[in-house]
Amino acid sequence: MASVPRRSLAAIGAAALIGVSACGGAASPPEASVAAGQSSWTWTDDRGKNISLTKRPERVVAQAAAAAALWDFGVRPVAVFGPHRLKDGGRDPEVGEVDISKVESIGNAWGGVQRREVRHAAP
Repeated sequence: MASVPRRSLAAIGAAALIGVSACGGAASPPEASVAAGQSSWTWTDDRGKNISLTKRPERVVAQAAAAAALWDFGVRPVAVFGPHRLKDGGRDPEVGEVDISKVESIGNAWGGVQRREVRHAAP
């Protein structure tokens, strides 16, 4: 019985993982549209509800998990609420890669956000 060197086995395993991961598909993101020359902005949320504004939002306040998803798409919220900072000052896993030192914290617990704090962040 021939033996397979460990490096060859590792290379075959890595190639298989890469091949399998390349087959996966990604879910399409919610629709957002701004037609050329138009100043209005429309977004359809995951419930199928349409939201229309006169212009695209430039400043966003988001719940921690939503802020994480937005951050991954390049949208930088100005403030976050919900679990985002641990007791030791570190980043809560729920907030993903959001740089919590660069966004305003307007409540670190469920139900802890106040309307005046959201208004102060000026979304």
